[in-house]
Amino acid sequence: MIRLGHNVRTVLLPLNSIRNRKLFLIYTTTSINLFSTKVESEKGNDVKKDSGSSRKSLSLVESISLWYDAMSHSNPMKVKQDELLTRALPGYYNTDKPNPSFPNLKATNNLIPIEDGDRNKGSVLNELRIENCSAKSTIPNKEEIDDKTTNLVMVHGYGSSLGWYYKNFHGLIKDNENCRIFALDLLGFGLSSSQPLDVSSIDNDNSTKEFDIMYDHQSLTHYELIHPPLKLPKEFEISAKEFKRYFENLDKNKQLIEAIENRHIDAIESWRKANNLEDFTLMGHSFGGYISLAYTLKYPERVKKLILVSPGGVERNPYAITNPIFEKNSPETVAIMNGTQSEVRFKPSTTPEDYEFLGRLPLMPIWFRFFWSNHISVFRLLQLLGPLGLMKFSALAFKRFLRDKKNGLKGAYEETVAFTLYVFCTFKKYSFSDQSLMSLFTSTIVAKHPMLDRINKLQCKTIWIFGEFDFIYKNIGKVAMEQLNSRPETNGELPKAEYKIVSKAGHNLFLDNHKEFNDTVKRFIGWK
Repeated sequence: MIRLGHNVRTVLLPLNSIRNRKLFLIYTTTSINLFSTKVESEKGNDVKKDSGSSRKSLSLVESISLWYDAMSHSNPMKVKQDELLTRALPGYYNTDKPNPSFPNLKATNNLIPIEDGDRNKGSVLNELRIENCSAKSTIPNKEEIDDKTTNLVMVHGYGSSLGWYYKNFHGLIKDNENCRIFALDLLGFGLSSSQPLDVSSIDNDNSTKEFDIMYDHQSLTHYELIHPPLKLPKEFEISAKEFKRYFENLDKNKQLIEAIENRHIDAIESWRKANNLEDFTLMGHSFGGYISLAYTLKYPERVKKLILVSPGGVERNPYAITNPIFEKNSPETVAIMNGTQSEVRFKPSTTPEDYEFLGRLPLMPIWFRFFWSNHISVFRLLQLLGPLGLMKFSALAFKRFLRDKKNGLKGAYEETVAFTLYVFCTFKKYSFSDQSLMSLFTSTIVAKHPMLDRINKLQCKTIWIFGEFDFIYKNIGKVAMEQLNSRPETNGELPKAEYKIVSKAGHNLFLDNHKEFNDTVKRFIGWK
């Protein structure tokens, strides 16, 4: 039996990764000290100055002090974002005085108004813009540099925001003159607008929710050599009642998926227009990888290269609206709709290119699936706990970022506290972020409209990057690469896809092993 209070890390499955071959979930597998200089904590933040290597979490007293200090600000998230980015972008974040050590670098934080009909009217996207302006003493204006600047747009995953890339910004930009990085908070995340989308005209009774899959929990076989946590039953079944409900609501699901995707896509496109960008290289992590793929498919002329960092929603699965069993004339549909069959039975597949791929289903506790189907976010529950929630969350962050005895690495205590506070402050009330993930994905973290069924239309060069210990089935990147590279060339040569595994890293590979990750990205886009 799994209790929420004693196993919060299991709740965080969509974001976390598998450490080595154990079935508990983690944010990172390595801890790397980014900052070489000691940074004093802000006044009022009563944090002990130590290496942190022996600390398991913030104490309750520290948590109360830090929580009260954060919540005393009118916009705690903005304050903690600025504190984190000031550390990560030394001397050139939100200042008019250039840093003598990095005179060409300038970073600013902006809220960009986006307009897209009545749907997104009045909404904003939070943007971090970092510019390397060669040897010029002043930052050139937009018109002067657009033609010769390489623009990298970075999109985060679910439950996170642009600050999660804090270990990557400086290393990516510092040696690349006349280049820019734009990191965005997606709608519903971070400091971007968060209001949910009204979908009552599409689904006002939750009829688009996933169907129940039944299987013998005692017959699970562990396929450790394929993927460390993969466990599958001998067979699984879908009842006639559940099959019929899902089949009858396929059109609703398609409309819902399209509405949610388009809101994200159109927001990014509106942001692009506001910045007068002709095209750019797009990078997306996890859920952000899914949205980046969707954007690239709709606006192929805007994306020069696509960097997919452990993208979610690629693998096929039984819930896919493209699953052949849900075609009107399929044997399964005919039998169920005629009432001649009481259930549909299948043998599960071990490969994510098959619709019989169950993925994480046997690992998901019932209460997690209940929370998901009712759009209840555990992140919000943590924030409702106030200082106690911060203390609980710090235990997770400290475990993942402060120590790694195997590799002899030790993170910076103040840095980890700053990141922990920033992340905790991004746990908002129910918003478009939760609505997005819980409408597009099932509780087993697979997409209702898998990208593997759509990527053949991609027209740009792609790289699929995964962590060595990723909880995402990293083999799906290899499958996607092979599928893209085997397409028939009808109108000239198609861009090739690449596949890369970052060592000593989990799902958040850009944090776990930021140096190897940065080197991979720079090689792919031609940066130094």
